[in-house]
Amino acid sequence: MADDHDHDHGAHDDLPSDEELTGRLAGLRAAGSTDAQEWTDVGVDLADSGRVEEAEECFRAAVALGETWVAFNLGNALADQGRLDDAAVEFQRAVDDGYEDAYVNLGVVLDELGRRDEARAAFAAAADAGDASGLLNLGVLALEDGDTAEAERRFAAAVAAGHPDARPELALLLVDDGRTAEAESLLRVGVEAGEPQSMLPLADLLAAGGAVAEAEALYLRAIDEGDLHARTNLGVLYAETDRRDDAEEQWVLAARDGDDLAAENLREIRRYN
Repeated sequence: MADDHDHDHGAHDDLPSDEELTGRLAGLRAAGSTDAQEWTDVGVDLADSGRVEEAEECFRAAVALGETWVAFNLGNALADQGRLDDAAVEFQRAVDDGYEDAYVNLGVVLDELGRRDEARAAFAAAADAGDASGLLNLGVLALEDGDTAEAERRFAAAVAAGHPDARPELALLLVDDGRTAEAESLLRVGVEAGEPQSMLPLADLLAAGGAVAEAEALYLRAIDEGDLHARTNLGVLYAETDRRDDAEEQWVLAARDGDDLAAENLREIRRYN
């Protein structure tokens, strides 16, 4: 699936220490707390710290105390543990309680469980509720089913609804259909709008078309925006334009950040040194 909602549950810039979190959780347990909001808050911090099993305990307590919308966070905690059937139950509970943000996550886990028709229905419900992620994922399903016309329609609707991840998906579809100029124009609009997601695919298109200087500038801009793969592709551009040392530098940096393709490129370039 192309997209789901935030699995960080409420990502904080400054997380409490593990010791503080352990103390807060112990306090809730010892007091037999009936404060659903406090259970939720501690659960969010635990989930954001990667302690998803303890987060699950907190979210279950909040749901039991009547905060049924917290089933959304509970579903995320279960999905993070690979318990997709249980996650689907909780996401369904959240949407049944009127928490429409859970539709996309419900669709994602249903699709991963092989329940394609139910996933499509969940994404359609998300789209009907005004969630552009539902449109995006409907496009992905259509593409996987080989219905490129439907995929294009859904991706275009997601772009119009303001989903920045939809623009590269639509551009790739256009390129595959031989409509490269249309794809480039689409991505340029995204870059001009400040969407980082459009920078790398536009740079790739420019590089393929021989616009080396513009592609290089856009790769560098994407790197500044934190796109790991932009370093790898910039290295490819350098290698193809006989700037071997610059290519190696970019691949070293990308490999250090965990890009496997950059690491493979490094091995190849050094093998033939």
